[in-house]
Amino acid sequence: MAVTYRIAPGEGIVYLTATGEGTFAQWREAVLSALSDPAYRKGFNFLSDRRDQTDVPDTEFVEAAAALLREHSAAIDGCRWATVAGREALYGMARMFSTFSDGTCIQVAAFRDYEDARRWLAGDPPER
Repeated sequence: MAVTYRIAPGEGIVYLTATGEGTFAQWREAVLSALSDPAYRKGFNFLSDRRDQTDVPDTEFVEAAAALLREHSAAIDGCRWATVAGREALYGMARMFSTFSDGTCIQVAAFRDYEDARRWLAGDPPER
């Protein structure tokens, strides 16, 4: 899986994009790179776009991802994290990530629609 990130300071959003198949190590590297980027500021939200991801992360991946959020809570405290999934299995794992992230310092939500995720990050409710 290629995981890339782009920081949009004017929007206060870190865009993470996953394509193809991959590993937790690749995802972790992208997240940590974003957090150490000079353009990143505490309080920025995250939009994880997994619509072009071809594999489905397992439970270990999801648990490790939630643990990573807890480990870096000082840098991400108070943010929102939206995951957009194009396939049902990925959406289910994104929901699991949301559940495993309970008790962290951030709000995590899973979405099927990219624009709904962007609206939620902006503080607006998704359209129904």
